[in-house]
Amino acid sequence: MSGNRIVKLIVMAAVTVISTLTGPSPAFCHPQQNESREIMLREQLVSFLQNGGSIESIPSSHALYPLREMPSVAMFSYLLLRQDPGMLERFYPRINDLVMARISADLTLENGFLPGDGMGSARGIILMSPFPNALAALELRALYLIALAAGRYEDALELRTWSREFSQAVVKTFYDHTNDSFFPVSEEGYYLIAHSPELLLPMTADEVLGETARTRISNRLMYKMDGVSTGNRYGAEIRNSPSHSSLVRALLSTIDRFPTDRLDAMMVTPGRGDGSGSTAPARNSWIEFWDRRPSRCEALFPEWDCISPLILFSLFTERESLLEEKNLRSLKEDLEKLTAALSSDSAGLETHAASIRLVNSLLARMSDFSSSLDSGERLWKFLDEAKWNRLSPRSKKLLTAACKDAISGLMSAKAALTRIFMRSSGIVAEIHMPDRSVPSGRGIDFDISIKSAETPLGIEQVFLQVSGTRWKLTDGPEKILLGPGEKRMGWKRTLVLPPGTDPGIVPVPLFVDFLCEGKRIELHMLESVTLTMGYDVSLSFANGRKLEGDKGLPVNITIRHQAGNIIQGMVEGVFLKGIHCTPELPARFALKDGSVLTELPLEIGFAESLSPGNYPLTLSVSLDGNSIASFDEVLVRPLEWIHIGPLTNRRWALEEALELQDNLSGIYVTPDGNELKWRKVAPGACGGDGAVLPDRLYGSKPDQCMILYTAISMRSSEKVRWNLESGNVVSLWINAAPVLNSEHGETPQSGITVLKKGRNAVLIAASWSDSAAPVLFSMSDEAGLPVAGMGNDIGSILETYAISLDSPPEKNPGAFSGDQPREVTLELDMPDAAEVSVIGEFNNWTPDSDPMRKKGAGRWSVTLLLPRGIYQYKFLVDRKTKIIDPSNDNNEPDGFGGLNSVLAVK
Repeated sequence: MSGNRIVKLIVMAAVTVISTLTGPSPAFCHPQQNESREIMLREQLVSFLQNGGSIESIPSSHALYPLREMPSVAMFSYLLLRQDPGMLERFYPRINDLVMARISADLTLENGFLPGDGMGSARGIILMSPFPNALAALELRALYLIALAAGRYEDALELRTWSREFSQAVVKTFYDHTNDSFFPVSEEGYYLIAHSPELLLPMTADEVLGETARTRISNRLMYKMDGVSTGNRYGAEIRNSPSHSSLVRALLSTIDRFPTDRLDAMMVTPGRGDGSGSTAPARNSWIEFWDRRPSRCEALFPEWDCISPLILFSLFTERESLLEEKNLRSLKEDLEKLTAALSSDSAGLETHAASIRLVNSLLARMSDFSSSLDSGERLWKFLDEAKWNRLSPRSKKLLTAACKDAISGLMSAKAALTRIFMRSSGIVAEIHMPDRSVPSGRGIDFDISIKSAETPLGIEQVFLQVSGTRWKLTDGPEKILLGPGEKRMGWKRTLVLPPGTDPGIVPVPLFVDFLCEGKRIELHMLESVTLTMGYDVSLSFANGRKLEGDKGLPVNITIRHQAGNIIQGMVEGVFLKGIHCTPELPARFALKDGSVLTELPLEIGFAESLSPGNYPLTLSVSLDGNSIASFDEVLVRPLEWIHIGPLTNRRWALEEALELQDNLSGIYVTPDGNELKWRKVAPGACGGDGAVLPDRLYGSKPDQCMILYTAISMRSSEKVRWNLESGNVVSLWINAAPVLNSEHGETPQSGITVLKKGRNAVLIAASWSDSAAPVLFSMSDEAGLPVAGMGNDIGSILETYAISLDSPPEKNPGAFSGDQPREVTLELDMPDAAEVSVIGEFNNWTPDSDPMRKKGAGRWSVTLLLPRGIYQYKFLVDRKTKIIDPSNDNNEPDGFGGLNSVLAVK
């Protein structure tokens, strides 16, 4: 068997292993029926390719009619015929012609993009959209895979480069970093705010955005599609078009960690006619083809694709007999090993370390080869110069480019191998870059952590390298213990990008390496940050995000920008019903000449009858018509609670809990002799998200319990979703019926219940062994939004039963009095700050838990309710600068080379 055939078999084996279409068939279709329909589609496609007709001539009753609506002929052909390389070789010229006819120069704009929205709709306001252009990039990718299988190596190299460059241009063109979303572009050149799933298609073949950014953008779209934001609903009809949505879902499900289940719940049921002109049976074959699980489109993105330039380089040089036999044999052996590693489902420490060493060896070899091709020197060491000189200029250019691409591809292979290793070993490194854009020239704060979820390990000499900067994360020779029950190890660092880095998406390749069991382990990742032109816009909530009491919620937008002239600006907002803003939005403002800091104070008001729940809002800021910032926030209308505790007998608490809600004014004697009664949970014992904080009610003692009670009123019987988050062991009753018994502290939990008309009782028992975790309970509709007409009857209960605000226990007051919370006020003089919060051991260093209120003359203040103890803390200024308390001389090292202030509550 020839070497060429061997390498081709390696490639095709990898395709078959990764992209096999096994998996459950859709519930609406029998597996045998699915198989027969796929055979029918294959026959129809072969017939169409043989006959030579145009796509525009396909009748509406034909099973391939959707190819007229969506440019997907190459993807469709590759996925149906990929297991028959001979068939792909036969039809490659025909498929190539069909694809090029769709993206020919006379059909594209001057910038090379396809015009319109890709939905066949006549929308004059849309110049171009991510949807058709992302599909075009994917068509080029599929065509490159077909050319590779067909042995057209020059074409495959050109098509792969074209596909990658076009895909990157689509991402950078349609990604709006101020809104963290992909949008179509208007005829005037502005982004059109829109929320529809096909707008995320650029991320399917993206190599620019980091993994965390892709996950965040995906979740943001789901959040928007849940009905949080209103406005231009461009593209929403795809949710009602099965032929479009089935293809979109299949493509989006290839994105790692994409919330496919949430997307499926929003889309139509597969197989339903959409009234677009074709008959339902023909269209159903198309729909069922794309809806096969696991994702039909996984074959378009095999793990080995990152080394395809190296594979093509090997195939090309072997075909032309350019390499010496021993060099070719060595290269093929290494390629076979690397392809197998990339196609594997798992990798241990030793296997991963060996794979990385293999990649490093290939990197050294290809770097030497690339240097020789660039300079023309020492070519005789690598290839037959006479045969090289006989190559066409095109072939020489492509082979030189393939050599360079192979080097970057091998670096991507390290990231692919890392994903396999982390998935299978439980040893995970996580990088958290800023989730908002960063002004050019500023340091980028980020966090890194390492954990081992399954195997106890001891690691040492941990290093981190990011964009050429290398840090040693460990100080001494001691090993770091990782494993189940051990805390993850974390570090904080600041990255400074090179001067002159252009604004926009900046890829940040990074890797962690450490010694473990005598082996050096490398974990490679790709993240990204977004740089702006220098605008620094922040949003602060001086009094937190809770909608409570009868006063409005102050909000402040701060813009830091040195304006050379007067700049007109505008603030816009989207709110749910019951929320309003003063001044009314949209509101105009101006940045004055020479100003550095501009503050825009707002006040969020709400109706007195506002239902409890989470209220999303969007605030956006623009200058001279260009959007510079967008903020998606969630305001909380918290439930009010009464509580009884602390209880030390867990069994008594859980068994007697229901009886305690029968008489809210009674005094209850616990088995250990304490007399307790119901008390109202004080505002200071609730977090910024409305969670009840047991340690602020009872202190930090272990092995305790508490019981919470509230009442929900409904105008009519209605089905709602309950949500409960807590690290404690919890039990939940609704209207005296047991709903949840969480023996192991699982979180979060949710479910559906029916609330009756009138008053409904909610009772929660919580128990903890070591430290108490917050208890967060809420009710919402299916979209996660507040239930209209829901009330919280705690006020009438307090009045009826004369329940006081956290009065101490009636009997044996000394039993817990030493640990009763105290009020502590912290203040900071910081006139130029836009937002200040206190972070510390008492709130798990969470920025949003305890925001400070701005008083006169720029003084910030917050009052905390804390049990007796010693706490370390800092002030967080504008969400990025951490400082110690200048009025407190009691400091201790923070473990990162700085100091923490120390607070003693007596």
